[in-house]
Amino acid sequence: MTDTSDIVRDEVVPVDALHPEVRKLVVDCTGLGYISSVGVGVLVRLHKKLWTAGGHVKGASVRGPVFRILEMTKLAALFEIFPSVEEALGAFRRSG
Repeated sequence: MTDTSDIVRDEVVPVDALHPEVRKLVVDCTGLGYISSVGVGVLVRLHKKLWTAGGHVKGASVRGPVFRILEMTKLAALFEIFPSVEEALGAFRRSG
């Protein structure tokens, strides 16, 4: 398995570069079969950044080992998790 932790942390999800007006974010986990401690750290940073600004992060298509890791780290309690991106976006629309 290739270690992509630096790429995920620095290039794919540059949390510090997130526009300051972003208040709603859906993390699409479709096809994600594994999440490392770096990935968990990125999720924590996303949650903290948006929560501090009055926003929310929702997860979509979180399954199998990834869901189990989120449960073990108690992150599943921080994020609402939906079966699909469409359902997560719908939840944001319903909540205003």
